[in-house]
Amino acid sequence: MGFTPDRHRMYFTDSKARRIDLLDYDAHTGGLSNRQVWLQTPEGAGEPDGMTVDSHGNVWSARWNGSALYRYTPDGHEDHCVEFPARKVSSVTFGGDDLQDLYVTTALADGSRTEEGAGAGALFRLQAEIPGVPEFFSRIGL
Repeated sequence: MGFTPDRHRMYFTDSKARRIDLLDYDAHTGGLSNRQVWLQTPEGAGEPDGMTVDSHGNVWSARWNGSALYRYTPDGHEDHCVEFPARKVSSVTFGGDDLQDLYVTTALADGSRTEEGAGAGALFRLQAEIPGVPEFFSRIGL
């Protein structure tokens, strides 16, 4: 999950449904409402998995079984894709002193590197042109 820069809305990855939903978020109560599909990923292109939001409100989405990290503008248009030598790209987060390091994890699950890719199970660091924001600790209860 990730939050819009104004923290009035929250993105939620539903991997099984291959989509990212957008919900209204009440920072005072932690309440969520008005769930709607924000992005539906194409069949056969993997499932969205871990994600984060940068300081411009772009959504970065790791693609499990899709070998890539995608960046989407706030209106849901894909504007950047980074491919990885691993099928299971699992998560992404910003780090570093200026939050311009983008850390991307991959998984080696139920297979071998021959099947999953030479980078399966690795951690990658990229330099992002748009910085991230510190992670937000919400009041959402489970």
